[in-house]
Amino acid sequence: MDFTELTLGPDDEGRRLDHVLMPLLESQSRNAVFAALRKGLVKVNGKKANAQELVKEGDLLRIASVLLEKKSTEQKEDALFQDTFETVFENEHIRIINKPSGISVQPALHCEHSVSDIIAHTSKKRGLSLSFTPAPLHRLDKMTSGLLVISQSLKGASDFTRLIQEGLVRKSYLGITEGILSQKESWHDFIDDTLVKAPFYTVRVSKNATEGKEALTHAQPLACSEKKQLSLVQFDIETGRKHQIRSQSAFHGHALAGDTAYGAKALSSEKNGFFFLHAVRLRFEENSLGLPPEVCCRPPEHFQKFLKNNLLNWDGKLIL
Repeated sequence: MDFTELTLGPDDEGRRLDHVLMPLLESQSRNAVFAALRKGLVKVNGKKANAQELVKEGDLLRIASVLLEKKSTEQKEDALFQDTFETVFENEHIRIINKPSGISVQPALHCEHSVSDIIAHTSKKRGLSLSFTPAPLHRLDKMTSGLLVISQSLKGASDFTRLIQEGLVRKSYLGITEGILSQKESWHDFIDDTLVKAPFYTVRVSKNATEGKEALTHAQPLACSEKKQLSLVQFDIETGRKHQIRSQSAFHGHALAGDTAYGAKALSSEKNGFFFLHAVRLRFEENSLGLPPEVCCRPPEHFQKFLKNNLLNWDGKLIL
């Protein structure tokens, strides 16, 4: 019988053997994995092991190759779930991609696949761990493009989450809004997402502190078109609420152009409900993850073409 040898990585340290094996042997049932352990088809450092045994970094797994064979449906999934995302930054702990518009970050109803699905499906070919699964560490709406942070290790996941909780990550977006935003505005509101309902799943904005969670957004105009009554706006957010930019923009009279869920008119050149919002910049305070002070990515070609066609002459610079 043929066997495959795999070495455990740092993120496998201290995990139960069965917890390491289950994602690795995804075509096998839990009972089949336990049976394989009893029969010696899986060994640790050349010895039979039980499911509850705690493994260490550097341990050598010897697995019967037949257990690793994929079913035909899984082989088809390999072809469908290709990770073609542009990587803007990457190290052993964190990967930052440029998410295209039109794909959900997390699995959702009526969506063919999500960023999370694709990253998880391809992670075994990229990561240092057999049991740790890389995943997105924050949200972006389906129609929002731009910078999205992905964990590549347990340290990356835990430390980046702490950076966000401590306010050490600053996010900037570019959006095209209805009307002329003539000067910088700071919006301090409260967002209630407990009443979210289909079909648009919108949130409610209020000035009443008892009616939601605090939301703080700074909106700075970069360019405008008097003829088309459109503005290109840089949004710097200090909080991270659901639909924060979309809902606050609409609440303050400058809904994202095309965002019909929040009362904007549909864009004649785009499909109904499409809007332009791009996560353009991430800034990081000093950190233990090797992240640079700033990461940026320009808007997609479709976004830039819309700007050009609608006389929004932007010089490409952001407000510091």
